[in-house]
Amino acid sequence: MNTILFICLEIAIIYGLTFVLLWINNKAFKVLKQSNIFKARQSIFTNVQANIRFILIILSTLAACAVLVFNFWLFYQNKYIPGYTRALFQKFSPENWLNIGLAIFKTLIIFGLINYLKTPIIYGLTKACVFVQDLDDIEGNDESIAKFFATAQTAIINSLWLIGLNLALLFLNFPEILIQGNYTLVKIYAIFSLGTLILRSVSIVIDSLDHLSIRFSQSNHIVQIYQQFRHLLGFLRKCLETAIAILFTTFAIKQIEVIADLATFGEKLVKVVAIVGISRVLVEISKIMITKLIFIDGNQDDNTQEYKMKSTFVPLIQSIVKYLIFFFSGIFILYALGINPLPILAAAGILGVGISLGAQTLIKDIIAGFFILFEGNFFVGDFVKINNNIVATFKQ
Repeated sequence: MNTILFICLEIAIIYGLTFVLLWINNKAFKVLKQSNIFKARQSIFTNVQANIRFILIILSTLAACAVLVFNFWLFYQNKYIPGYTRALFQKFSPENWLNIGLAIFKTLIIFGLINYLKTPIIYGLTKACVFVQDLDDIEGNDESIAKFFATAQTAIINSLWLIGLNLALLFLNFPEILIQGNYTLVKIYAIFSLGTLILRSVSIVIDSLDHLSIRFSQSNHIVQIYQQFRHLLGFLRKCLETAIAILFTTFAIKQIEVIADLATFGEKLVKVVAIVGISRVLVEISKIMITKLIFIDGNQDDNTQEYKMKSTFVPLIQSIVKYLIFFFSGIFILYALGINPLPILAAAGILGVGISLGAQTLIKDIIAGFFILFEGNFFVGDFVKINNNIVATFKQ
């Protein structure tokens, strides 16, 4: 009970001293604002007063957290906290207290400088955002550009605060474990911020290309080809964003020694995402290539028998190629995950034999359907008429 009361007293002293400093801050700036000499600069004094108040609150909170961590460490070491703390303070010489005062002064300067730099950073990035948006006449990417600069603003300001906190811990001679922990936090935050900025950059590029493709789709043959893949844009963007997120998460995990071994899973997941994205693109390319090869003569007369035959076989061939691509993609995914696919394929083969024996009627119907297609009995566009009534129409 005495230990808890002692810890509460330490925290109360910290916040009491903070309250006194805040009162002095308010009184001092109130006197300066009432002076005739400084009446024209009241806005500057108001800003400086707010900055000092903010810094004092931050420092007092950090000091309270440090006291709690230190006392928890003493409790873990089975030490008597009040006695150990009094003995520790008695060991401090006037020179030590002077060094602590200088460290606090340096910390105040660092945080004050960071707080002062916030305004020009925000102003500069806002102007840069407007400049980049006006640099081209593309309106489709304005929102992506605004998100990029907003993310950059947040990342820069938060990174400066974390760096300032690390310098404060160094000035105040905090335990090495706290300094290293905060340094690791700075690196992790920088990695995630860089990854987020890259994602925003990708969005800007994709939105710009998409807008330009719509604008020039009628005059450029290459852009017309792009239009055939435009429906994949959302899927490919998700794949790219997922790969980048996994990649930078992997880099962040590598910074933490305790879980650094888990980073190998991130590399495997990036390969899986890449395989999925490439396989989807290959499916679309195969569809276009098959259509171009079968309709190479450009015959688009849907009344001819040849066109009906080609229209019948195109979806069939496209489906066969699509499932082959997915099959081999599955094998590559297993290899990327470090799994040998041969036992799985062998088990699937045995399972397929068992299913085929139990579904002989279905297999007979499938084989009969192939014979009907190959013999040309029915094609897409044909219909069956009984007693002048159409009872069946064959569509793709």
